[in-house]
Amino acid sequence: MWEKNMTDAAAAEGGATTEKFIATEAAELDLQFCWPPIEQMDKTLGTLTKCKKLYLSTNNIDKIQGLQGMSNLRVLGLSRNSIKLISGIEAVADTLEELWLSYNHLVSIKGIQVMQKLRVLYLNHNYIRDWAEVSRLGEMPKIADVSFIGNPLVDHCASNEDWRYEVFKRIPHLRRLDGEFRTYG
Repeated sequence: MWEKNMTDAAAAEGGATTEKFIATEAAELDLQFCWPPIEQMDKTLGTLTKCKKLYLSTNNIDKIQGLQGMSNLRVLGLSRNSIKLISGIEAVADTLEELWLSYNHLVSIKGIQVMQKLRVLYLNHNYIRDWAEVSRLGEMPKIADVSFIGNPLVDHCASNEDWRYEVFKRIPHLRRLDGEFRTYG
C-alpha cells in the first residue's frame, strides 16, 4: 500500500508513476491525507535518498521508523497521527531541522536530544504535562522555535506570561514560543 501511495502521489504531481523515479528524484514528497491512510512508515522510505521534505501528516502512523538512508531529510511532518514515542528518528539526527508532531499521543519527548540540528519542533495538542520534557529542549543548542499549545502543561499554568517565563528559563536560547517571538530577557 505504501508504494501505491507513493506512485499515486507522483502521478498526481504530473511525475512519473514508478517508485524508482520518486526514490531517485523527489526532493519533497507530500503523502498527507492518504486514503486509505498510511499505517506504517516502512523501509521504502530509505530509498528516498534525495528527499529533503517529507510530509506524512493526517494518516494513521503510530511509530516512527524506516528513515535509514534518508540522508538529506531536513523537514519531517508527522502531525495528526497516532505516535506515542519519539524513537526511530535517530537515523536522521544529523540532518533533520524541523519536526512536526502536533496532534499525536505524546506524553514524553524522551529521545529528542539526539536531534542536535533541530531548529523547529511543533508539539501542539499532545499530552505533555511535565516540565522535565520542556527541559530536554534546553540541551539542544540549535532549537529556536517550539510550540506546545494545547498540552496539559500549558493549560495548568496560571497565565501565558507564567508559561513563557518558565519555558524561556528552561530553554534560554529559544527565539519563538507558540508562534510568538521572544520579547523579553
